[in-house]
Amino acid sequence: MDIFDRNASMPFDINISNKSKLIIIYGFLLLVVAAVFFQTRGPSALKNEYSWTNKLNSASSGPLTENIVNSALANVLDPELQLNILELGLIYKMSIIDRMVNIVMTLTTPTCPFSQTFIEGIKDELLKIPELETINLKLTFDPPWTINRLAPEIRDQLLGLGQAPDHIHNE
Repeated sequence: MDIFDRNASMPFDINISNKSKLIIIYGFLLLVVAAVFFQTRGPSALKNEYSWTNKLNSASSGPLTENIVNSALANVLDPELQLNILELGLIYKMSIIDRMVNIVMTLTTPTCPFSQTFIEGIKDELLKIPELETINLKLTFDPPWTINRLAPEIRDQLLGLGQAPDHIHNE
């Protein structure tokens, strides 16, 4: 058989009917529409920056400290793992200036289904602090979160017991 013989039967020659071609085209278009839909619900659909003012703040309360803020953030739990956002290593940076706290944080994945849970939890917990006047929260995905961000004892426990969810095996 000559490899250039157009009449020869080749294993990769597939005779596709017009109906099958239309099904393939419509299937591809459906995948494109689904991809666009889910992309708009991903990180680009999230606001990157949030700011809140505490209406309960008290000028007579003491100074705002990192311990006070960390105690409040420890109450913001991942509903799936029941670990707080500090143990998960979601907080990249925090600074306190007078009565204002600035937080830079990430999520375990850009399409994390708990993004709003974390954002609302941070807002709710921090607004309970009378020493706090303003909260500025910024979301970032640079650098992306990895399992190395977990508190070491938590990481060892999850991986040692084989209970780490699939999406955090991303070293």
